[in-house]
Amino acid sequence: MSTDDAQACPSHDALVRIAAARWTPYIADTLRKWSREALNDPAACTNTRAHDCVACSALRKISNLEWDTALARQIQDKARETLALLELRSIPPRERLRVMG
Repeated sequence: MSTDDAQACPSHDALVRIAAARWTPYIADTLRKWSREALNDPAACTNTRAHDCVACSALRKISNLEWDTALARQIQDKARETLALLELRSIPPRERLRVMG
């Protein structure tokens, strides 16, 4: 799936929303709800679980995290990590080497 396709999937928008949310220890349930809603959206990827787009795969992992007071931070870290990966994939290989070096 190309980066453009990934950004068309509602999972990408959910990751952006999760990454930008104001953190509190109690926001984890809301973040997991946003994840489930994006995955159940009719416009979501129709890929099978084994071949989910990167954003859908991250949201599935978020949905399966066990609740504790640090869960919201873990969810946001996962969302930010995935968004950074998607952004890096959108950079042409020659530019990517320059960014990493």
